[in-house]
Amino acid sequence: MQRFLISWKFSLGVSLILHLLILLPAFIMSYEEESKEEFSFLKGVSFTIRSSSGAPSQKPILPSDSGDKSQEASESQMEGTIQEEIHSIQNSIHYPPDALEQELESECEWEVIVGSEKKMKDYRILKPCKYKIFEEEFDRVIKTWKFKSPDNAKLKIPIRFRMER
Repeated sequence: MQRFLISWKFSLGVSLILHLLILLPAFIMSYEEESKEEFSFLKGVSFTIRSSSGAPSQKPILPSDSGDKSQEASESQMEGTIQEEIHSIQNSIHYPPDALEQELESECEWEVIVGSEKKMKDYRILKPCKYKIFEEEFDRVIKTWKFKSPDNAKLKIPIRFRMER
C-alpha cells in the first residue's frame, strides 16, 4: 500500500509539472496578445480614412510657349500645398463613436471653396454619405478649419469611413 501511495503522488507531481511546462508558454503568449488587443481598444477601434487615388490637379493649364519657369514652380508648390491641406483635413476627421458602435461605413466626397480670411466660403456634396452621421462629422471639422490655400481655391476632399477588420 505504501508503495502505491508514493507512486500515485509521484505521478501526480510529474503530471502537474508537465502540464505547467506545456501550458505556461501558451498562457503567456495568449496574455500578451490580449494585452495588445486591449491597448487597441483603449485607443479606439482602428479605422482608416484614405483618399481616393488620382485626386484632381489644381494646377491651371498654361500655354506651352509661356516659358515662365518660376510661375510653373510656384504653381507646383501651390498644388503640393493644396494636396497637403486635403490630407490634413482628412486626418482631422474622426470616426464618429456612434458609427463605430453600429459598424457603419461609407465613402463620401465634398468640394470646398476657400473664401477670404481663410475660412470656408461654400461647399457642396459630390458623393453623399450613406449615413448622415458622417456628413455631420465633416461639417464639424470644415466649418472651423483655417485654410492655408489661396482664396477661391477649390478642394475636392474624398473620405472613406471604413473600419479595419
